[in-house]
Amino acid sequence: MGTSWKEQEVSEAFNQYNDMLENILGYEVILDMVRNDKTITKILDFGCGPGKVCAKLASSNENYRIIAVDQSENMLSIAKKYRGLSNIQYQLVENNDLSFIESDSIDCIITCFVFINNSDYYKIQFIFKEFERVLRKGGKLIVLDSHPEAAGVAFSTFTNGKEDKNYEIGENKTQSLKIQGHPNLVLHDWYWSKSCYMDWIKNANLQVQITHEYTVQNLPSAIFEKCICQYKDYNWGREWDKAPFIIIVATKESEVSL
Repeated sequence: MGTSWKEQEVSEAFNQYNDMLENILGYEVILDMVRNDKTITKILDFGCGPGKVCAKLASSNENYRIIAVDQSENMLSIAKKYRGLSNIQYQLVENNDLSFIESDSIDCIITCFVFINNSDYYKIQFIFKEFERVLRKGGKLIVLDSHPEAAGVAFSTFTNGKEDKNYEIGENKTQSLKIQGHPNLVLHDWYWSKSCYMDWIKNANLQVQITHEYTVQNLPSAIFEKCICQYKDYNWGREWDKAPFIIIVATKESEVSL
């Protein structure tokens, strides 16, 4: 049984979670990649949750036009309440239906911590094929998810899975998020290996360009300096030298002129 993201209690608790590690080792890296690509204006945030990532993007460039979708009305209500910006279109989707988006119309898709919450290998493959459909030629897909090789590692803000357990592909695992002043938020998600992500991308006719597996100590210098300054007194845990997340960047191949 997976996490019921449509429940208001779960949505509100997740919104209170201090996602500093996700921000430092994931979101900031994605934001830099998008901002540095001047060909990107139209963005799809698939599985936007409470809107934290798309709001950072939207506020950094008023020319961005962002479609932010999620399956949870409660998540979208939180996003609209706290992160409603004029250049974000929040949209409820069911059964991963993106038919309202034209083919070849999106410059960049970002999707953060979505696939660990999906138990069906073939439904995930369908999502990747939809990504390929809506991306324009030369468009970019950026996937951020829990690192498969970090299952069971106790990081300073969360633990994902049981220590010393070898998970099978598609096996259910428990994630525990630390929320200050509240009980831990326990989530139920699924284990997918790195090769699963590569296969989904390949089978959708997308091309992997690069993967990033950042720890605090090997972050790009600009992000490292910012986080060290912001969290100068923080007692770093395993994230100092163990990557909690993986970022995979893929593209839709441009048409070749003959």
